[in-house]
Amino acid sequence: MKHQQLILRINLGILCTMVFFLQAFPYADSSVSYVKSPASILYNTPAPTSTTNITICYNQLPYQWNGLTCLTGGTYSVTLTGSNGQDSLAVLNLTVLNVGSSITNAIVCDYDLPYQWNGNSYFASGTYSVTLTSASGCDSVPILSLTVNRRVTSLTNKTICVNQLPFSWNGNNYPSAGTYSVTLTSAAGCDSIASLNLQVKPLSSSVTSRTICNTQLPYFWNGFSYAAAGTYTVTLMGSNGCDSLATLNLVVAVAVSSSTVISICTNQLPFTWNSHVYTTAGIYSVLLNSSAGCDSLATLVLSVRPLATSTTFRTICTGQLPYTWNGNTYGAAGNYSVTLPGSGGCDSVAKLRLTVVPFLTGSTDRRICSNQLPYSWNGNSYPAAGTYSVTLVTVAGCDSIATLNLSVETPEVNTDNVVICQEQLPFNWHGQIFTTGGIYPIVPPLVLDPCHSIDTLNLVVQVIVPSTTNISVCSNQLPYAWNGSSLPGTGTYQAILTSSSGCDSIANLNLSVKPISTSTTNRSICDGQVPYLWNGILYTTTGSYTVRLNSANGCDSLATLNLLVNPELYSITDLSICNSELPFTWNGNSYATPGSYTVTLTGSGGCDSLATLNLSAHPYLTSSTNLSICTNQVPYTWNGNQYSTTGIYTVTLPSNSACDSLATLNLQVNPVLNSVSVVQVCHTALPFNWNGQQFTAAGIYHVSMLSSVGCDSVATLQLIVPPVDTSYTHVSICNNQMPYAWNGNSYPVAGNYPVTLTGSSGCDSVAILYLQVSDILTSTTNVTVCNAGLPFSWNGNAYSTPGTYAVTITTASGCDSVPILSLTIVPYYTSTTQLSICNSQLPYTWNGNSYATAGVYTVMLTGTAGCDSLATLDLSVGPVINSITQVSVCDNQLPYNWNGNSYSTTGSYAVTLTSSGGCDSIATLELLVNPVMTTDVNVNVCSNQLPYNWNGIDYSTGGTYAVTLQSTAGCDSIVSLHLSVLTLQSSNTSIQVCENLLPYAWNGLSLTTPGLYSVTLTGSNGCDSTANLSLHVNTVQQTTTVVNICASQLPYQWNGIDYTAAGLYQLTLTSSEGCDSLSSLQLNVQALLSGTDSVTLCESQLPYTWHGNSYALAGQYNILLTASNGCDSLAILQLTVNPVRNSLTELAICNNQLPFSWNGQTFVSAGTYAITLVSTAGCDSVATLHLVANSTVSSVTHVSICNSQLPYSWNGQSYAAAGTYTITLTSSSGCDSLTSLILSANDVVTSTTNVAICTSQLPFVWNANSYNLTGQYAITLVSQAGCDSIATLNLVVNSTVSSITQMSRCENQLPFVWNGQLLYTPGNYDANFTSSAGCDSIATLHFTVLPVTESLTIQAVCENQLPYQWNGNQYTAAGLYTFTLTGSQGCDSLAKLQLAVLPLSTSTSTVSICSNQFPFTWNGNTYTAAGTYSLHFTNSYGCDSTAVLIINEKPVSNSMTNLSICSNQLPYNWNGQTISTAGNYVSTLQNSAGCDSLATLQLMVSPVLRDTTWASTCNNQLPYLWNGQSYSASGLYSINLISSSGCDSIASLQLQVVPVTYSTTLAHTCNNQLPYTWNGQDYISSGNYTITLTGAAGCDSIATLQLQVDPVLTSLTQAMVCSAQLPYLWNGQSYNQPGSYSVTLAASTGCDSIASLQLTINITPAAPLVNSPVEYCQYETSVALSATAQTPGNQLNWYAVAQGGSATLTAPVPSTLAPGTFIFYVSEKSTFCEGPRAAITVTVNPKPALGPDKDLRICFGESANLLNLYHVTGLNGLWTISGIPVPRPDSVSIAGYYQLVVQTLAGCADTATVNLNIQPPVHANAGNDAFAEYNIPYALQGSGGGSYEWSPAGSLNHPFIANPLATLTHDETFVLTVKDEIGCKDMDTVIIKVLNGPTFYVPTAFTPNGDGLNDIFRPTSIGIASLEYFRVFNRYGELVYETHDIGKGWDGNYKGLKQPLGNYVWSIRGTDRTGKLKFMKGNVVLIR
Repeated sequence: MKHQQLILRINLGILCTMVFFLQAFPYADSSVSYVKSPASILYNTPAPTSTTNITICYNQLPYQWNGLTCLTGGTYSVTLTGSNGQDSLAVLNLTVLNVGSSITNAIVCDYDLPYQWNGNSYFASGTYSVTLTSASGCDSVPILSLTVNRRVTSLTNKTICVNQLPFSWNGNNYPSAGTYSVTLTSAAGCDSIASLNLQVKPLSSSVTSRTICNTQLPYFWNGFSYAAAGTYTVTLMGSNGCDSLATLNLVVAVAVSSSTVISICTNQLPFTWNSHVYTTAGIYSVLLNSSAGCDSLATLVLSVRPLATSTTFRTICTGQLPYTWNGNTYGAAGNYSVTLPGSGGCDSVAKLRLTVVPFLTGSTDRRICSNQLPYSWNGNSYPAAGTYSVTLVTVAGCDSIATLNLSVETPEVNTDNVVICQEQLPFNWHGQIFTTGGIYPIVPPLVLDPCHSIDTLNLVVQVIVPSTTNISVCSNQLPYAWNGSSLPGTGTYQAILTSSSGCDSIANLNLSVKPISTSTTNRSICDGQVPYLWNGILYTTTGSYTVRLNSANGCDSLATLNLLVNPELYSITDLSICNSELPFTWNGNSYATPGSYTVTLTGSGGCDSLATLNLSAHPYLTSSTNLSICTNQVPYTWNGNQYSTTGIYTVTLPSNSACDSLATLNLQVNPVLNSVSVVQVCHTALPFNWNGQQFTAAGIYHVSMLSSVGCDSVATLQLIVPPVDTSYTHVSICNNQMPYAWNGNSYPVAGNYPVTLTGSSGCDSVAILYLQVSDILTSTTNVTVCNAGLPFSWNGNAYSTPGTYAVTITTASGCDSVPILSLTIVPYYTSTTQLSICNSQLPYTWNGNSYATAGVYTVMLTGTAGCDSLATLDLSVGPVINSITQVSVCDNQLPYNWNGNSYSTTGSYAVTLTSSGGCDSIATLELLVNPVMTTDVNVNVCSNQLPYNWNGIDYSTGGTYAVTLQSTAGCDSIVSLHLSVLTLQSSNTSIQVCENLLPYAWNGLSLTTPGLYSVTLTGSNGCDSTANLSLHVNTVQQTTTVVNICASQLPYQWNGIDYTAAGLYQLTLTSSEGCDSLSSLQLNVQALLSGTDSVTLCESQLPYTWHGNSYALAGQYNILLTASNGCDSLAILQLTVNPVRNSLTELAICNNQLPFSWNGQTFVSAGTYAITLVSTAGCDSVATLHLVANSTVSSVTHVSICNSQLPYSWNGQSYAAAGTYTITLTSSSGCDSLTSLILSANDVVTSTTNVAICTSQLPFVWNANSYNLTGQYAITLVSQAGCDSIATLNLVVNSTVSSITQMSRCENQLPFVWNGQLLYTPGNYDANFTSSAGCDSIATLHFTVLPVTESLTIQAVCENQLPYQWNGNQYTAAGLYTFTLTGSQGCDSLAKLQLAVLPLSTSTSTVSICSNQFPFTWNGNTYTAAGTYSLHFTNSYGCDSTAVLIINEKPVSNSMTNLSICSNQLPYNWNGQTISTAGNYVSTLQNSAGCDSLATLQLMVSPVLRDTTWASTCNNQLPYLWNGQSYSASGLYSINLISSSGCDSIASLQLQVVPVTYSTTLAHTCNNQLPYTWNGQDYISSGNYTITLTGAAGCDSIATLQLQVDPVLTSLTQAMVCSAQLPYLWNGQSYNQPGSYSVTLAASTGCDSIASLQLTINITPAAPLVNSPVEYCQYETSVALSATAQTPGNQLNWYAVAQGGSATLTAPVPSTLAPGTFIFYVSEKSTFCEGPRAAITVTVNPKPALGPDKDLRICFGESANLLNLYHVTGLNGLWTISGIPVPRPDSVSIAGYYQLVVQTLAGCADTATVNLNIQPPVHANAGNDAFAEYNIPYALQGSGGGSYEWSPAGSLNHPFIANPLATLTHDETFVLTVKDEIGCKDMDTVIIKVLNGPTFYVPTAFTPNGDGLNDIFRPTSIGIASLEYFRVFNRYGELVYETHDIGKGWDGNYKGLKQPLGNYVWSIRGTDRTGKLKFMKGNVVLIR
């Protein structure tokens, strides 16, 4: 809490009476003009003045003088009254001498001891004091602060490079290594010896040879990029910190690629290549390592030849059986197959599909109408019914007999079958409406055409078909498309579709969305644990890796591995501690002395780290401070802490060495003294005199003094001046209540009457009566109501009949009024309207309502009188009828005539007719115009298939040919043939094979040597093709790769295998030609290098450059360099930075002690001097001297005493008379001082006090006496000069006054204002005033509230009854009217008229009817012709109304429709009728006017035609073109065409595709069986032979002979087996011994062959020796498994499974990431044989999972419970900090890293670290104590935290913000609670004192002497918004200062000169916060 006294302070005691030097100054108010001319100033005779000069010591305070208590030195004055009654001015010049104290700070070296001071000798550092008596007789205490510095020595170790010589140090240059010393002066001025240990390091060089692949370019080395091979050199910073020359020999090897083309048969799959297995044809690539260690891309082009199949389709007649094929005879239709050897060495299957066409007969039944004769069929015309036959040839070339059974029918009765959808109901058929399905008869039947008449409707109604589909998709398949919609997610969706029957069907979809699973695996391993196996993939570096897997729900799942590979860590800790902290514990070890220590730790990643501690220790320091302050100076801040009370406080601070130093504060807090005087006077008693000042207005006034301890004391006057109060009384009465009595007076008439009273304070108050008299009122109300509104309520009464009624009521003023009611009642009316319209006129609007259907509707209307009337509408709606006519014509039949219109194009045409009901009917024509058709036929034939026959014409060359036909629509069509003749094809194939893959099979040939080969095949276009093969044979290769890598690059991957150690490795690969190649790897591994540089320098030498990097702070820095072997090397810089030390010496001496010597320098004057020294660390230190030279001091003491006090003692001398006396003393600074005494003697004074008070203020206390009565009282006092004075009190006691007022007000005059109060209700109210004498007066009001009456009259009149008379006024329009009357009590009564004006109604009805609907009846009248008719009647309001009827006559219309349709369009619907035959039909409809119209339909029916075309073609002639369409397979095809009559005709195509057959004959013969005969030809050698034949269907067939001539064969088998594989089976025999064996066999060709076996048997080794089981903890670093071969030299093969699997030569390193039991297998392999496998069981025990490390933050002074942070149930756990066990982990309060180690029974452990942070202390700051204006918001000033809470909160607008607004009516102490972000808190208080405002508070004196106290004369503004001016005038009226800024003041200077002591006049003027002007003026005393 910062309590700052805001009252201006002056260095005075209590100014009892200020002397105003301008008593005669001519000013009266703010408008006075000040005249600067001295001649215009009036002076009074000055009073005699006496001056006393007194000098005392500070410990002699307080000093008494003339009744004044003086607390500090200064000038004091009192005005005394002598015995002659004349005033005299006594002035005291008081000088207070301080108890001298001085502090001498001396710093000496230890070899300068002892130190002499004030005659004493001192041998050690410390603080010493002596007490002396100054020349003035006052005590002085000089203090010596002695510091003894020791001699300092320092050693600098510096290592530099040889090229940095010579080395400069302390101004000297050193050319070589060595130890050097210099003597310096330390910062303390003592000698220091600095030593330099200089070491010189040589330069180094390195050469790096690197071979890379060209794909690795550009190559980065030492921060440079190289794009080509070459030798490059750079200069680096070596591990010793010196330049090193690095050379790079870069060799760039190119990458190799190879391609292998292999063709195999499907039965040779799977195919193995480069250890990969392939199951399908394709192009495959693998990356291999070339001999140069670069990637080589090997590509396999694998083609898979299918097992060739051929199918022969043959169709023959039954007479062509039996059928011969491939030498076989077949007697019936069926599917047959044979297996032949294919030309490519693969089997081929030939299939025959034989179709036997029987002798066909067919019968066609035709039923036609007689009008369709003659009938055309198969080109013949038949005139009558009968059976007809024709003989035809089928497409297979067989005869068939077709028979036509033709019947001719006469008209017959038929049934019309109609199928509709449910939503098409109701169904209109021939004018009848059906709502359900069923069979309905038509009566009478209508004749529609000659064949059919429809007399029955079979109506089938199909319902809506719902369906539900359940679909589940993955989220990545969204959005999901369904029925044209795109669905975003899971949900139920619905779509309305059209079913196959044309009806709506509802499809529902239940869509569920399955999420895509994601998983993340976080793994942290050491770099020695790589490669890391995850999901079958090995990873070697830190990174995030993702694979896509299939989840259980069938959706993709995304698995992510976040892999962290932790390196081995190195750390160096430089730690400086205090001696008190030894022994020091670090990493579990205890160290008792400084030094360098190293331990090996396991890092957070589980990897080893090397930690080094450089430990140093520092000593302990203490200091003490004595301080005395005042309470207004608290809180006192010292070393960052705040103190508010007296006490001894100690803090522990860090010294320069960061060790604790103990600082002690002896604090003395002296109180501030305050006194308050409260005085109340009347306004007439102003100005009021207090302490010699005059006050002309109420307010709070202050003066400030210094107490004996030098603290402020404040005297306050609270002056209360009650105002002259005025009260107002408003009274309203009725005239019969006159006269009115008030305050004892009687008033007969209205008016304003004042009286003067005396208030309770004894001051005058004025009461005024405002009297108002009200009259009695009468009113008449005319009301018209509807009979439905009865009974009618008025003034609380109910009336049901018309008449005149009167009541007497009391108005709001309390007076009587008589209102009269004249009541009229209006009756009820009804009307009906009948109307017929068409539905096209809907909706119909009537009386503001809209109607969409026929019906009877009623509305309730309001008449002109405002009463309801019922109107009824009887509405009939006639329908609109629609018809559609569909017509199809050829374009040569245009134009087409319909309903008198001509149409030339396809389209939909409509005309509007008028039905018999007078409504519109719409007839629609849908016209289809058929164009002329064209067709293109595309045919491809081989050149040997010419000529080509088409439509009976032969074509021998390619080209386009056209014929003209008639289309199915009866229009011309043009068919074009596009004939293409195909040529023969040829192909070339180039094949490369390995020499060990010979012989090579191709198209049935076995090739053993490279060369060019050819065969003839059938091409893809069905024509012959020639295939050519170019065969190349490749040899086998061998390569060796030598690779040099660094250890950090392991594992090294080569050909897909990881290698972790140096060695020679071999692999068999496939070369770029696809042949085996033997590849060898010679892997060399280079080790890592590391080095450390330790550098110590000064902070002024920063930044430090090392290896090209710049460092600005001390610490350890690591960089990776490239060593001479090309591998990474770790360079470590340990940088130590020594600070620059600065010191400040402050020293005060006397002028006669100059010149002054310091640190070997001489200074002749005061000032600040600095020198630069070299510290023990070899760094610059700056020492600064602040030298003060004190001069000789002189002082004057003014002492004023009474004559009776003589003689006067001063500084040991006695003085018997007034005068000036001088002596010489020694000042507190040890210098001479000259002091003078000016002594004066004073006489006795008298004073008089006049006081007027109220009786309530008794008793009155004055000078410790109590008085209760008016009178004059006197006492004898001691004056300010310390002499006797007589004080007289003239006391006047004033009495209290009271008054009573009677008042009445109307309720509409509320609120009533009385004496500043707002009155809303009757009652008795009191107000307190201050009388003219300043005493309280009580005014009482008896308040009565008179009611206001209201009446409402509701009246409705017709508009022809206007104007309407009411209360003497005329009203011409509807509305709400108000009339104000005055009641008997004088209050208003409010009469309201609600006037409604009823209209004169008119209505018009328009009716359109058909001529046959006359006569027409309306409102009881009959009308026989169209016209306009009117009726007059009274409407429902009782007003006249006119109804008008307009009748329109509508005609009847007729229409004729001619229509031709096809027979398949029957039955035909027309105007609701179903028609099944041609004929004339008539229907009666309603036209657009709603009248009957006669529609006639002339219907013609055309038949549908059918025709079938039989066609046969060869498959190489496909596609087959027919009617513009292409067909590629056999089948029956149909298309719909339009006949000449516009009807559908169905054309059918029966297409037979005859295949081109291929056959292959595989033949083997021995060379002694030649020649070989085939198809009549002889062949004498192996080869492929082909002939072309013509099949029975006229298509080509190609027969191929693959002839192989086999020689007699010999073979040798060399077999090497292991003993475990015996017996060895060969050619059906078993062999157990090695040796040579042979057998004679028959070859597959039937020729003899001799086979030989050479068998070798090797011994199978035993299983190796293993160590099992092996145990690890989870995440523990594992090592490779081990096994021992039982036969030395045998290799070990490692497996993951007991049987099968792939072997690896590298022993596996078990993974410890997951707990469990894992089995590994190892076998022993000799050069040729592998033995059984031995099992090794590895158990990974689970590691306890404590979870992540945690950060914990607590408040300062609190403790934390670590036990609640982790669950360790069932585990052994230990908490430590810095390796030391924590005794109470449930209560820790020291910041740091706490480590928890837990362990399972299996010995597996886990570690968690808690970083405990102590939140910094929260320092609440509630701001400085301040003043606030009474009841005006004041902004508090809080700071220091994140959240705030103020209390008490009652006066605050928001107690939870930093700066709330406080609205105060009294002084308040606020407590601020501040919290930081985690809830830590602190509290502070602030005191806000409340002052009345708006006003100015101006001090009465100020002392501009430069001491920082009251140097500025400034006003304090309370509630002031702006300052117009603040002015100060001297005694001559001259303006010496003016400002317009609030807060500024006068410093006592004018025109640069200090103004003299004396009285000055001030005036101030400004605008307060309410906008009012504030003006004040007064005097101020300037004292120096």
